[in-house]
Amino acid sequence: MRPLRAVFVAILLIGCTTFSDRENISSEEEGGIAFSVKKKRSSYTKTDDQCESNCSSVEIRFEKMEGNERFNQAIEKRIVKQLQDFVRDGERYKKLNRLTEAFIADYREFKEAFPESKTPWTINVDGKITFAVNKFISYRLTTNSYTGGAHTNTETLLFNVNQNGREIKIRSLITDRPKLMEVAENAFRKTKSLSATADLGAAGYTFDNNEFQLPENIGFTGKGVVLYYNDYEIASYADGPTEILIPYKELEGIVVLEKEK
Repeated sequence: MRPLRAVFVAILLIGCTTFSDRENISSEEEGGIAFSVKKKRSSYTKTDDQCESNCSSVEIRFEKMEGNERFNQAIEKRIVKQLQDFVRDGERYKKLNRLTEAFIADYREFKEAFPESKTPWTINVDGKITFAVNKFISYRLTTNSYTGGAHTNTETLLFNVNQNGREIKIRSLITDRPKLMEVAENAFRKTKSLSATADLGAAGYTFDNNEFQLPENIGFTGKGVVLYYNDYEIASYADGPTEILIPYKELEGIVVLEKEK
């Protein structure tokens, strides 16, 4: 294992039954670590070809690694898994095109049953590689959807994988969890302008037992470790999500990356 330090970051950007690819974009994260890698932009769009207006649609944009099909297929599988709950027939789909066709068909049936409904169902997905060093890759997948109700819903998933797309559990990267909890809570309170003794519940946060907890989503960027709390995870929808960035210099000896094997 190696401590987190200045390393090259690989970020792969995206491009459209419509699959399309765009490649070879060099970039630099402002205030972070420079990166320059071969990459592809991929996007997938599905609309209802039987619809003339207010049509349901799915648009998916996700970053891929050029020349690494095992990783790319793993990311596509992750996207399919993320979208399973949007389909109402109970079938577990393995292919993106079949899943999106089922979603479009669901809305078509809904529209026939409730023709007065004016707002179509939509799904928009954006996937990005936010950090890559040796065989360690951090990925951010954000899904924005509307399937009825008063507002759209957004969910962000942060996960860490190896070069084959196999998940790396965040607990395997933490060497001092109590210290990480201390650093993370301090960063949270600073971001939310809360004193060290302020009551979290009284401030409107819904942590279990009124005690700070790490989020389900922890990822990496060129600037540091990201803690991401989705809507409803620790606060109301009106409060929105919470994203905390902890610089690597504050995590020396607390979080480490796996050695390249």
